Amino acid sequence: MREQSTISANYGIRLEMSRIMEARGNVVVRNELKNEQLNTEQLIWDQPRRTIYSKKKVRITTPGKILFGDGIESDEAFSKYRITNPTGQMVVKKDSV
Repeated sequence: MREQSTISANYGIRLEMSRIMEARGNVVVRNELKNEQLNTEQLIWDQPRRTIYSKKKVRITTPGKILFGDGIESDEAFSKYRITNPTGQMVVKKDSV
């Protein structure tokens, strides 16, 4: 079985009763299967809802684009996500325009 996503940060705490984890400072989430990376300063993992979210600035790097936003909500695998106020740059192939 291949690991789908990983998270790292400078600080993390898990609240046992609510099953909520908060990561702060240089937070990096990687989806290894899609080769995508999320960078932010704070991220919450809500285990009962199986979601991760942040209301801090985010940067998402994928093989073909870099997206920025004011926050994010995603499934816990970081495979489907919604960015708040997205902006960014993407590569468009010449023949697709």
